[in-house]
Amino acid sequence: MNDTPKLLLAALALVVLASALAAAAWLVWGPPWSEMQIWIDGQRMEMPPMHVGHWLVAAAALVVVFALVAVLLPLVLLLAVGLPMLVAGVVLAVVLSPLWVVVGLAWWLLRRDRRSASAPASPASSA
Repeated sequence: MNDTPKLLLAALALVVLASALAAAAWLVWGPPWSEMQIWIDGQRMEMPPMHVGHWLVAAAALVVVFALVAVLLPLVLLLAVGLPMLVAGVVLAVVLSPLWVVVGLAWWLLRRDRRSASAPASPASSA
């Protein structure tokens, strides 16, 4: 259970390392697609080349997305799965608690004794 923060930090470190490697590769060899050509229904479209700012924004967006997923996914799982299980556990603990069973039994015994003491003696039982 204590390995979870280490695992998240390791995943974040890998994302940062991959982003740094992508930036280094871009600096050495240039962008992966100097001119991108897209063919749609036989028509050729040429996309202008991406500049440094585009790649930096894309890398920063990836880092932000991975960081948000690393924070929000466990939080959503905790609220969607963990919270209902916690509530169900508390409800079951209260309902099935041995203390409630003992209190219920004592209450039933005390109520039974009062009813038998307040009932008048029948003539058949006195004979």
